[in-house]
Amino acid sequence: MTAAVFDMRDLPRGGPPLPPPPPPLPPPRLASPLVTGLLVVADPPQQRLARLAAQAFLAQTYQARQLLLVNGTDAPVFAGGAPPGVEEVHVAPVLPPSAMHNHGLDLARGDWILPLSCDEYLRPDRLAYQMAHRRDGVPCVLRCQIRVNLLTSTAFYHEPEPAVAATLLHPRTTARYAPASGGGGPQQFLADTWGANYVALDNRPYAATHVAALSVAFYHGRHAEAEGAWMADGPPPGQSRLLAHDNDHLTYILSQYGVRATVGAATVAKEVLSPEP
Repeated sequence: MTAAVFDMRDLPRGGPPLPPPPPPLPPPRLASPLVTGLLVVADPPQQRLARLAAQAFLAQTYQARQLLLVNGTDAPVFAGGAPPGVEEVHVAPVLPPSAMHNHGLDLARGDWILPLSCDEYLRPDRLAYQMAHRRDGVPCVLRCQIRVNLLTSTAFYHEPEPAVAATLLHPRTTARYAPASGGGGPQQFLADTWGANYVALDNRPYAATHVAALSVAFYHGRHAEAEGAWMADGPPPGQSRLLAHDNDHLTYILSQYGVRATVGAATVAKEVLSPEP
């Protein structure tokens, strides 16, 4: 009996049939959660500053963002219509700031919320910096903020313990601002909602990563006069003077607001920025 000989030529041409294609992949999830910037405009004098704050937010390198502008004045902040990326909603002028913030929180679509002040400048990488260092479910704040007083022509690092509540970035929440005059601001909102459970990013000027200029706050008019920390002879006790290597950046920031700055002295002109009456 002759053994069968296996000949490769006996295999069917083209090889075995290909398996069916796999099912299509689901659409990718957003790598960057949406952030809603929440800007409240309660008084007409704030409108010019609100436009500058909106421009600073729209210049952020973090792309998954939208700005919600809650306007309690009689006139629109953007007379020609809000620019792309900005939604302007009008509320009754009689609403207190806390109610305006809460209305904005009700309308915000973002997974994260960045409350903004009209008197604030955001460096273009601030939102990206905070989002990169966030922890799911808890807020993220900065340890340092540059503060400029346009009445005393001083600028310095504001470094309260444990952090600057005004730089709050928080996840979407059902919590709301207290119905008091001003609602206690972000500091009270942070304490009431999360207590001490938050991430504090050390952006102080002497930290390993120097990003102190991520946030700059301007004070002028009655608000600056009433702020006891603003002393004409320099920063208040426990605060640091502005360092020389930040002066160039501060000069650029101030120029965006029409403010003249003296490089090397951290002084600013007082007659601009339309001081409050």
